[in-house]
Amino acid sequence: MNILVLSSFYPEPDDEPEFGVTPVVSDFCQNWVKSGHNVVVIHNTWIYNKLLYLFPLKFRLKLSELLQIKIGSYSQLRKLYTVSNGVQIFRLPQSPPKSNPRNIKESSIQLSKEIKILLENMNFSPTLIIGHWTMPQLPLLCELKRTYCCKVALTFHGMNYLYDPKISEFLQSCIEEVDAVGVRSNAILRNIATITKRTDVFLCPSGIDLDLSFCREDAVKKYSEMNKQIRFIFVGRLIKRKNLHCFLISLKKAFPCGGYKLDIIGVGPEQVKIKRAIRELELDEFVYMHGLLPHQTVRSYMKNAHCLVMASKDEPFGLVYLEAMDSYCTVIASKNEGIDGIVRDGYNGFLVEAGNINDLQQTLIKYSNLDPRQILQIVSNAHKTVEQMSKAKMAQRYLESIINTYSHKEPLGNCMGDSMNTDPLD
Repeated sequence: MNILVLSSFYPEPDDEPEFGVTPVVSDFCQNWVKSGHNVVVIHNTWIYNKLLYLFPLKFRLKLSELLQIKIGSYSQLRKLYTVSNGVQIFRLPQSPPKSNPRNIKESSIQLSKEIKILLENMNFSPTLIIGHWTMPQLPLLCELKRTYCCKVALTFHGMNYLYDPKISEFLQSCIEEVDAVGVRSNAILRNIATITKRTDVFLCPSGIDLDLSFCREDAVKKYSEMNKQIRFIFVGRLIKRKNLHCFLISLKKAFPCGGYKLDIIGVGPEQVKIKRAIRELELDEFVYMHGLLPHQTVRSYMKNAHCLVMASKDEPFGLVYLEAMDSYCTVIASKNEGIDGIVRDGYNGFLVEAGNINDLQQTLIKYSNLDPRQILQIVSNAHKTVEQMSKAKMAQRYLESIINTYSHKEPLGNCMGDSMNTDPLD
């Protein structure tokens, strides 16, 4: 199968590690290549005032968090072609169109023409086109569907654009043209039911590389030492929505006399504030900041830790939770966020309200009072949950979900004529 993937985020060789570009889409693509498919990625990136890309990294990180955009290095303003693990990637930087249907449609038509030329030059004709993130993928999928008369699918990572009153109706009409719709979490699944009448939306969780070197016997030994010191861990970008500051306050309240250790792994624009909070809360003796670490080193920390805490807001999924569960490390995550549904409160982890200091404090106390045998049961349940969530299995399941969705639909007729007649701008 020839698969064309459109994505707003994809790892590039000139990425700055501090931005922490998610590997979600690249994991799917690389595993599809391993399964014998041909995969081409169009990496659609928004570009803004070029002067912003000349500022120091710390300023760009802070501004990116504040505006909820990415202002990477200046080199990322240029087009780029790379091949990574058999996946061909075209980076196409572009200015975001004005937030109205006509401008978005014109931009999509222009971009679809550019993509068509690229694909013709490499003699690639897609049999399936998959988009990740709403803009510019959703309207672009509709244009490419008319061009190639093939099936198209979109996976939502969030809902922000669908709530924009200027373009919401237009985007909803685009959703009806898409052959298959996926979402990254149960939280998005619940929300999208209020936007569209579609009843065939499927879940699209990620997978991880399972670590077979750490077994239940290792976990038994780890939790037998928990009465001496509880070892907590946080892994993620140091940004406001991760609620790390709330976690520190909850720790202070839950364990005023200490008796724990917290390892913080990651960097980000909140780094200075976090360091200040550690000093002000007098937690220097218990909390250690390690910055960025290699992935295998992070997994080693997880194997040694008793509990990962990351009660984020607006978290589409979170691979770090799965890796912790695979390491027999207890997970405390957020209710009604991306991992809710995979983590079930009290069964294979714990769920708290994101940003609620008291809720997290009480959960930490509850966790510390559990018998080691109870914790072992919880982390064993968690490990069983992720045993079926390898990268290869989840990539295969993703494709099957798309195919099963559009296989139950009416056969695609005259794409050119039918689609153009339903143009919401006519």
